[in-house]
Amino acid sequence: MRSVRTSLVLICMVSALAPMNAVAASKDKQATKVDQRTFDFCKAKDGGFVKINDCLPTAQVAFTTMDAIANAFGSKAQPLLDKCLELNEKDIVGAATCSMEAIRAAVELKNKLPEGAKLDDELFNTIADDSKLKIVTAAISNAQELFPEVRLWGGNFYKPYKL
Repeated sequence: MRSVRTSLVLICMVSALAPMNAVAASKDKQATKVDQRTFDFCKAKDGGFVKINDCLPTAQVAFTTMDAIANAFGSKAQPLLDKCLELNEKDIVGAATCSMEAIRAAVELKNKLPEGAKLDDELFNTIADDSKLKIVTAAISNAQELFPEVRLWGGNFYKPYKL
């Protein structure tokens, strides 16, 4: 008798939670909508709807990355973003990777320099900031979480930053 009661209680609890799960699922579906720039970028690439669908998560994360860099580092980081877009022939995914790798390299170099050492390079002095890199990395992680169907991020081809 006790197991029947327990089962009924569990069924009632699950039934009560079902509407909440449906709301959470609909919010998740809404959260994965991409912005217009992402759609335009993927649509402009050659290919049909399957290729557009495959492009959307990576492109959305790339746009989020570029926005996060611009917000975290300000206008002084714009030359990096512009150069990476140019080097990668307006491919937003390559440009985002180029920008992130340049920032990581700057932070790594800064950590190797003697205390108080500075380079005579305004871009380096702007982007060699570990705390801002962490902010950008967190924004990228949050954007990636919107696409749980993507198991592996990265591995794309890009042209690295150079003067």
